[in-house]
Amino acid sequence: MVKIYFTIDENNRLNERSSTSMRREDEYCIEVDENHEVLHNARVFKYENDELIKDIEYQKQLIEESNREESEPTESELSDLAMIELMGDLINGCK
Repeated sequence: MVKIYFTIDENNRLNERSSTSMRREDEYCIEVDENHEVLHNARVFKYENDELIKDIEYQKQLIEESNREESEPTESELSDLAMIELMGDLINGCK
């Protein structure tokens, strides 16, 4: 078992997490198995009634947001595409 120290946000989701005390009045401490998912995926857990609860719906939401962000072009990619289109317009206008 390992102790984790953490704070929670307004939705009771784990915010900050540490293996040592942060010496904050609003921190909580709980012991978990050394293989517990909270140790590498704390964002999807809530702390309610003195226990950790995995928020599967929130995890799905985070995955969907991540997938959407990965499929959208970055600002740099959009800028490159705009430059290519502009250059094509200039070249075609010169013919």
